[in-house]
Amino acid sequence: MNRTAMILSVLSLSYASLSQAAIYYVNAAAASGGNGSSWSRAFNNLDSALSAANLSVGPDQIWVARGTYKPAVKYNGTYTGNEPNLVTFKLPSNVSIFGGFKGTESSLAYRVCDPSKTILSGDIQGNDINDANNKSINKSDNAWHVLTADGATKVAMDCFTVTDGYAGGPDGPAVGSTSGPPQFNITFIDYAFASGGGLLARHGAQVALSNMIFNYDAADSSNATIRTNPALGSPPGAAGGGAIAAIDGNTLVTINNAVFDNNSCLGFGCNGGSLNALLESSYKIALSSFTNNAADRIGGAIHGKNADHIDIAASLFNNNIITGHAIGDESGGSIGVLNTNLSVITSSFSNSVSSLTAGGGGIFFHSPFDDKEPYTLSVSYSSFNNNTAGAVGGGAINISGNKINVGTKANISNCLFYNNNAGDGGAVYTDGVPTVMANDAFIGNTAGMDGGAIFASTFQDGVLVLGTLNLADRKLLSISNSVFKNNAVTGVIVVPPQIVFNIFASALSGIFSQGQGSVSLMSPGGGAIASEFAGNVSVNNSAFVNNSAPNASGGALLIGGGLGTPAAMDQAYLKIRNSVCSGNTAGQGANSAVLDTGNLGNSPNGVQLDSDGSCL
Repeated sequence: MNRTAMILSVLSLSYASLSQAAIYYVNAAAASGGNGSSWSRAFNNLDSALSAANLSVGPDQIWVARGTYKPAVKYNGTYTGNEPNLVTFKLPSNVSIFGGFKGTESSLAYRVCDPSKTILSGDIQGNDINDANNKSINKSDNAWHVLTADGATKVAMDCFTVTDGYAGGPDGPAVGSTSGPPQFNITFIDYAFASGGGLLARHGAQVALSNMIFNYDAADSSNATIRTNPALGSPPGAAGGGAIAAIDGNTLVTINNAVFDNNSCLGFGCNGGSLNALLESSYKIALSSFTNNAADRIGGAIHGKNADHIDIAASLFNNNIITGHAIGDESGGSIGVLNTNLSVITSSFSNSVSSLTAGGGGIFFHSPFDDKEPYTLSVSYSSFNNNTAGAVGGGAINISGNKINVGTKANISNCLFYNNNAGDGGAVYTDGVPTVMANDAFIGNTAGMDGGAIFASTFQDGVLVLGTLNLADRKLLSISNSVFKNNAVTGVIVVPPQIVFNIFASALSGIFSQGQGSVSLMSPGGGAIASEFAGNVSVNNSAFVNNSAPNASGGALLIGGGLGTPAAMDQAYLKIRNSVCSGNTAGQGANSAVLDTGNLGNSPNGVQLDSDGSCL
């Protein structure tokens, strides 16, 4: 063979190796020096396989045998630091990574997937310690991200456990405004080492995860530098997502059949115990479970802020919690989103807790400022059991907003709420967001103050007006074809006590009205529904059975009972048609009570029960 032919042959072989799909083999038990071309010549570390796949056009596959793998290659993006925590498994595009192999299989069909057998660990030094509650501590020297997808697309991972990542590094700088109550509006974050202990997905990354376990991953806001409004105590603005953080437009993380357990978001104001979504990123989640996750501020399991959408189907949320109390708005025991579309279908929420003061033991949906985009909450065919919220309310769901974007709305249908508890709205609290509820059942929910099942208001908008708020301007809660049974107002608020509760309500009104609003009275009542603080409620074709408000007003319905400044705090309206009440009891008004504490009169813009004879 002449020299020219030989060169062409070598170039041809090199091109083929770069252009053709390949399978790279990884086995922690393999000898060093392997090239990944077979099980017998497997790489003994995952970094080498990822590097090889990065040089290939793909699509490629990486087969990983059972064992524990730790990253050893640093990736810092635009960050100029060189800390040991920068080691990460950097994911390339066009690659599918499969774990769970014994190390002899010749086909994926022969693999038996057990994600607990193939472990990707951020415990670089191998010195993590589990405390008495089985929480891993001593993580400050762990990898900030076990996995990183920086702009990588067409990435799939299957059958791994991702554990002991610790996103405790710095973040910033940020572009955008960090002023203006009550939230900020950031449009770009340069680096984010305080987010995504298990996986950080950024810059349009597209990652699909299946048959995965994320446990004992954490984010820590202690070193985060992006801060929000100083009026709220300067909580972190971007820190969060103990397991996964998705940041930037077009970034999408798809999750199927995954377990998120014992992940956390540590430190003052940290959001999203397991997942965090920021800056137009998205999640699609199905057939997954979120248990025993915790965050300091918002979203014990999942948090979204200025994200595009979070879609959840056939998933379970249990025993997630918000641990903080220093800011006052800590909410969303399982899920908390701000200016983010959220869809939940055929899922269950149980035993989750928000803070002592704020709300949404299961879900917190909040539209805190107008960014000119409408947002939607959709919850259907789901159940909420034994969730707890604080004073502001909504043991299961809290829906609230002030000066919301036109088109923002909530829809809740075909759901079961039972044995949830809160200060106001044992199951659901609505404030300032048009909400439609249909074909729902509320059974055995309790509130300490108002609305054993539902509390409805236009509180935040109400404190911003100078006087009353016209009925047409008060956001409507529409309820139809629903059942309310054995819900109750207990008259007992353990934390905070009623006097503190009234003080808290007054302080909250002052915040939203910049000192112009106050609340001087909240009258307890409404065993099933309370319409108060400029509430606007419509009820059709529904049944109220054996609800109670002992030593309070309105065994089923309370209209009014609030008193404050401006006069909108005294307003309330409820329209009811074609509904039945039976067996309801109260200290005043077995079925319904109207309390015009501000002497506004019986009118739609005063305090009014508009009934066709139902539940009088």
